Amino acid sequence: MLALGACGEAPHDERDAGTLRDAALAEGGVNPSDAAAIDAGTITSDASSGGDAGGGACGSSVCDPRAPSSCGDGDAGVCALVDRVAECVQGVGDRREAETCASDDECAPALACFGVGASGEGVCARICCPADRGVCGDEREVDCRADAVLVTGVPTQWGRCGPPRACDVLAPERDCAPGEGCYIETDPARTVCRWAGEGGVGAPCVEARDCGPGFFCGGVPSRTCVRVCRIDDASSCPLEEGRCVAQAYSPPGSGVCVASASRM
Repeated sequence: MLALGACGEAPHDERDAGTLRDAALAEGGVNPSDAAAIDAGTITSDASSGGDAGGGACGSSVCDPRAPSSCGDGDAGVCALVDRVAECVQGVGDRREAETCASDDECAPALACFGVGASGEGVCARICCPADRGVCGDEREVDCRADAVLVTGVPTQWGRCGPPRACDVLAPERDCAPGEGCYIETDPARTVCRWAGEGGVGAPCVEARDCGPGFFCGGVPSRTCVRVCRIDDASSCPLEEGRCVAQAYSPPGSGVCVASASRM
């Protein structure tokens, strides 16, 4: 059985240090690297083009903070995330990924100073767009988090690379940011906040977040999106979707809507 946990910034979730330990890696995302070398030439899959430099969930910006030279040549400056949107500035810092910071001008290009925890501390983390997958590295260990808030306290539609957050599938709004869903994953066994897909009941899927919030990707041999439900609430499954049945992967108190008692 999968146990539920809430998100947090500590290295381990004391309420569920076993099954959710992989969801609570150290803050700061992937291992520190030479972030100063990251530029438009090395960022491809997650960098948008055209006037909507942010793309998708990230809104419009005059430049793309994932590609620091997107401001252009000459004296145009470096693209940096200093507010809700990216701006061209004349200079940035040199602190690398996972290093602490206190202001928005201390981190190297392609990084921003994000606030972590309740103490107001900041850490330099790679900027990403939550709608883009796999841009931060191995998604089992690091993902583009949509709960990004700059160290100045300003929330931003851009994301930051960091460890996936544990969540409660029956109360996802408590742990996950707008635009995210709480998904049941089986390798490793855990529940994590991910940028939400759009698949509804019966939609084909490959992984959990191909489905919309509140759904699970399961089934043999073909995989489809099925609704996550409350075992103690018969109304949590629409009549046409069957009844709520607990599965081996279901967190306590939850199941999925199935037309019969067959296991998924």
